[in-house]
Amino acid sequence: MVYGTTGVAGGGLEEFAPQRTWFSAAKYVGHHFCLVAVHEGTFELKAFDSEGRLFDLLVIEK
Repeated sequence: MVYGTTGVAGGGLEEFAPQRTWFSAAKYVGHHFCLVAVHEGTFELKAFDSEGRLFDLLVIEK
């Protein structure tokens, strides 16, 4: 099972706790958007910052 969380539905930006939680692999503070593509057996999620630069990518193949 893979879980991903992005966005805050219009809330303000906040800093993370002093130490990374055990269940998080990466953190990013900043406005961003995601594109999701599903094609045949592949799920792809791309995360971009507000300048359009790719900063994260997740690909899961069935």
